[in-house]
Amino acid sequence: MAALSATHLLEAWERAQACPAARRSISILSALGEQDATLKDLPLGNVDGQLLELYRQIFGPRIDGLADCPACDAPVEFSMLASALVFPAAGSGALITVTHEGVTVSLRLPNSNDLEDIDGEADLAVARRKLFQCCVVKASGSDGDLVPIEKLSDEIIHEAAEKMSRADPQAEIVFALRCPNCERSWDALFDISDFFFGHLHAWAKRLLLEVHELARAYGWSEQEILSLSAARRQSYLEFVRR
Repeated sequence: MAALSATHLLEAWERAQACPAARRSISILSALGEQDATLKDLPLGNVDGQLLELYRQIFGPRIDGLADCPACDAPVEFSMLASALVFPAAGSGALITVTHEGVTVSLRLPNSNDLEDIDGEADLAVARRKLFQCCVVKASGSDGDLVPIEKLSDEIIHEAAEKMSRADPQAEIVFALRCPNCERSWDALFDISDFFFGHLHAWAKRLLLEVHELARAYGWSEQEILSLSAARRQSYLEFVRR
């Protein structure tokens, strides 16, 4: 991972802004020195784990956020240590086997390429089937003959999704939340990519505002300001704002 300078992080933010949501994790990590092609082939949990570690380096050890109650739409706060969300990494070559009514299917774990293939699909059931189809390595009947992917049953897809979740737990983190307003309880999916980008976006906007203030006050270039340590930038801002 490249040194986490302000310049590097701004470049990562700028690249991620131009990407569809399915590519943001890869864009951010590759901008900071990881190999794009290698990342795209990793199971989703491996990429999410790297992004979670990057979050801890930049923003600290805690995950603090808000979720909207599905019953009354009230904001519900949640907070925990980021380390509590770290799970063992899945093997990059791991295969899942599912057998149902004489049909056996071998699948690899989903990766970022697969997310891009289903990006924009609004129907959750269709998206799940497409993701499943992307991951099928082989499907065969009890007689050994190959079974067309499009003929595989919903029961096989459901069982495969459960096995994939157990094999790559980092890829699907769920918070059990309870609304203090209406007492509704529900499971909320935690998306580290969206959460990280939201924090990175807010940080970048604050930093650019600081650059604007210092450039206007002293006539310095953006690079000159970004080369200052955070402590020195804050000291100069205090002088400007007096």
